[in-house]
Amino acid sequence: MVSVILHRLGLLAFFSLSQRLLDPLLYVILSILRSIRRLMTICQDEAMSIVRLACQFDGTRPFGPASTLKRYLSILGWQIHPDASLSGPEHFGVSLMDDSCDWICKVFRQAWPHFLITNLNRKGTGDFIPHHSLTARVFASFPPEEQSLLIRNAVGGFQIAATQKMWDSDTPITCPLCGLEDSRSHRCLECIPLAEVRNRHPDAIAILQSERPDWVFIPLAHSSPDAIVQRAFLKTIKFDYDLPQLDVGSKITLYTDGGATNPCDAEARLAS
Repeated sequence: MVSVILHRLGLLAFFSLSQRLLDPLLYVILSILRSIRRLMTICQDEAMSIVRLACQFDGTRPFGPASTLKRYLSILGWQIHPDASLSGPEHFGVSLMDDSCDWICKVFRQAWPHFLITNLNRKGTGDFIPHHSLTARVFASFPPEEQSLLIRNAVGGFQIAATQKMWDSDTPITCPLCGLEDSRSHRCLECIPLAEVRNRHPDAIAILQSERPDWVFIPLAHSSPDAIVQRAFLKTIKFDYDLPQLDVGSKITLYTDGGATNPCDAEARLAS
């Protein structure tokens, strides 16, 4: 169990801190979904037969490509439906018939931190869903030497005395700098010998104390709490209404003020 937790923690950190690294399981699932989507454009009947087989499978031991897909999706908390649509947690959803490969991959990337968080037990996680692209963008703005320190902190590379006590019974649960009870919060916010370091970064300390105390344990950007509400709202919109018939040569002019909520967050941006 400990190895699984550490494995997921590393994958969460590196997935959030890199725009290119993928969890092996996510890579396999995206490869399968892209193959089915491309097959839809070449031979839709064959693709739909795979979808039907996946929907019919209700076992726990897969025996072919379709049942393997169904098993992988069930592990992630996703469901596949006879119309080739996929529905996941937090109102995520895609269509293997209508959506592009790029869009399918983008949605699964956005939903992936939810799966990792639900399988991870560590302080600083569980109360929010990490924002993958924002975390990676901010992380890339740091110089390489600071990036290495951030990665080590995110995956638990800096162990406090209480953590070392779990595998070394001879380690005292006290701070080696001041002798008080050791913890991450103590090191970052309370330890007197480190006061000089904190005094050089008053804004960062204020954020850790009042706005983002979870960043003491793992520094990941939060997804907007509005995102799940917006996804639920967009699912209620039906696009089966009749569109006006227009001449090919006619010109249409659309006016908008460009206003939007969360304008700097592509995942939570919604036109007002």
